[in-house]
Amino acid sequence: MLTRLFLEAATAVTRRLESAGLPLTATEAREYVEIFRSDNGQGWSYGEEDRDVNILRSYEHDLDAACPLLDDAAQARLRDCAARMAQGMDTAPFDAFLSPGRDLLAARNDRLPDQEFADDPAEWLARHVLTAALREHLGALPSVASAGPAEAEAFSTEVLEVSSAEAQTGVVRVFLDGLDLAADEYTEGAVTLRRITADEMIPFFRGSGWDEDDPPETVLQLPVTSPRGQTPQPANGAAQALVTALQLHGYRCAGPSARQDAAPSWVSGGWQPLSLIVPAYDDGWRTRHTKHHCIDAEGFRTVVATSRRLGRQDLIRPQSSRDLALHRFSLGLSRDHDSNADAILDFTIALEALLLPYDANARRGDLSYRFRMHGAHYLAPAPDARRDTAKSLTRIYETRSRLVHGGKYPAEDETAEVRDHAYELARRGLLRAVTEGFPTAEAFNGMVLGSS
Repeated sequence: MLTRLFLEAATAVTRRLESAGLPLTATEAREYVEIFRSDNGQGWSYGEEDRDVNILRSYEHDLDAACPLLDDAAQARLRDCAARMAQGMDTAPFDAFLSPGRDLLAARNDRLPDQEFADDPAEWLARHVLTAALREHLGALPSVASAGPAEAEAFSTEVLEVSSAEAQTGVVRVFLDGLDLAADEYTEGAVTLRRITADEMIPFFRGSGWDEDDPPETVLQLPVTSPRGQTPQPANGAAQALVTALQLHGYRCAGPSARQDAAPSWVSGGWQPLSLIVPAYDDGWRTRHTKHHCIDAEGFRTVVATSRRLGRQDLIRPQSSRDLALHRFSLGLSRDHDSNADAILDFTIALEALLLPYDANARRGDLSYRFRMHGAHYLAPAPDARRDTAKSLTRIYETRSRLVHGGKYPAEDETAEVRDHAYELARRGLLRAVTEGFPTAEAFNGMVLGSS
């Protein structure tokens, strides 16, 4: 049924284009990126070249014609398929608000009224599933005249999968730099970390905020699902958990550029940008972090395991002191190279939230002492390292007080050094807390008294 529809639609569109005097393909300038990888790193070249493209994907030809691309017979076939698909279907496959295949059914000046699935499931499927999928699959051909049985079968399979799925699917891609992969791709469960493709790199040469000399090199990718018939919600939380897990394990990556796409791409809703707490990949970040951090398969497996533990925390909109500790840690990392003071405040708040859980028996004036003692025992389990850790914590706390409460304001070289110490202690402490569970006031008392 659907394979026949695809082949008849391809024939109908071919006839329409020919009768309108339009070519099936057009030669147009298209951007390209070539990626070169070697033992010495990665390079790329970017430019434009003339390519023959399917007229349905042309930038220069207006297909919003005086008549629809499908003739009456093809439209009748399409609606017959939609009616058969609608039998027994009581829920829309997805929440539709775009109709990318409009020109298959309507001419330039024709108005297609809004269509609700509950009012007419068959017409809804015709508008939002069949025409959208047809437009995408026909446009992916070298030309519409090249449609064959294999392409028709691929169209049929995808339409049926989308229409019968229990949930709407999508994919989140977080574009990052600062990571060096020992292989092209790692996959752990449903999460993938891979090198960027040439096609994915092209948009970063269009004024997207990245330096044209340094586009991102890696992509963190994860699937998302939403209930059938509902608008997909942004998966900021899951993506942030993975980025924060990388940060906790010491992988200094930067961005941010993240997007959530429908899958397949013709499904209504398209894509949406995601806002994450990740350092901006700018000149300041490159000045501070010139080396890439190499991550292997085992390291990625550990990162994903940590991200699953972080899934219980709200890292973007904190709802507890534990959330706040992780949130401010990520904020501290996101500060640019001229914001050492802000970063120190962030990391110190993260350490306070970790090391100073509420204790009804503790006095307010004991905060700095408890901060130092709790941290020395928690962050340096080995007794011979606790003295140095306590000194570092004292310096961090005193610097934070000078920044906030006055006194001799610290010099820039001092704040840069304290920032690095505060980052490392916060990272180690929070990683332990996420892995083992956040310590309680009772646990700290036991550590200090030597009973645990």
